Amino acid sequence: EQFGRAKVSMALFNSNCTQLDQYFILHTIYRSKKEYVSSLLRGRGHVSDKAIFKRNRYGYILEPYSCPGIEFNDLNHIRLQYKKGFKDFCNGAKIADLLQDARQFVNSNFAQAIEIIRSSPEILGSTIQTQMRGVRLNDMLKNKIVTDGIVFSIDSMKLESIKNIFVLSGWAFDRNSSDRVVVALVNKMGATISLMNFLEIDRPDVVRAYPDASISCGFSARFLFDHIDDPTNFLANAPYFIRLSTASSNKEIPLDMTKF
Repeated sequence: EQFGRAKVSMALFNSNCTQLDQYFILHTIYRSKKEYVSSLLRGRGHVSDKAIFKRNRYGYILEPYSCPGIEFNDLNHIRLQYKKGFKDFCNGAKIADLLQDARQFVNSNFAQAIEIIRSSPEILGSTIQTQMRGVRLNDMLKNKIVTDGIVFSIDSMKLESIKNIFVLSGWAFDRNSSDRVVVALVNKMGATISLMNFLEIDRPDVVRAYPDASISCGFSARFLFDHIDDPTNFLANAPYFIRLSTASSNKEIPLDMTKF
């Protein structure tokens, strides 16, 4: 706990991080996202936990205070040397068939986990929300799971009545997808108000609070109202809704007209 769940201090890590040992144990939590999701199905029956998914995992994402990823692009010879050594080891130990069985096991478990989640997608925002941090499951699927995954905040909104312009600022991201959230304004008939321009804004404060968020999740959007020349006409055409959407998630927020 004193090292933020790390196994070594940062000082020791920094002194060794560009070296690859000849052999090492790679814990499942640090493997691919597919392997990570697959491993969650192992459960914890050995401690009488009846939950389908393991509950002692904190997500695939790095902790906010953890070190950044390491790229070995400038140390390609080290990476290639390791890969050759691994291949030689597998050939010498004659475990190619076992590796193939293991890959099939991972794929099967992953498919089973997806079917469980697809039958009850609400668990992505409740029961297994912590475990699925950083996975962005829909990025891995052709047939997306429709979820209520959009997290957002509307920070400010104002009507520039002289120019018929409505300005909306805030941030939004989909915790189950890396797709950019589309921001729209619609009227009571469902018609979309014309978008003049949209500006993405870096929000490191949001990333600190929500590690799943992308740094550019902030936005400022300007909408143009046709045939509205004063606030009275604007109010008469209420209600309006802010629509936030990705390919797999959609959320509509009624505009609070008491602010105008």
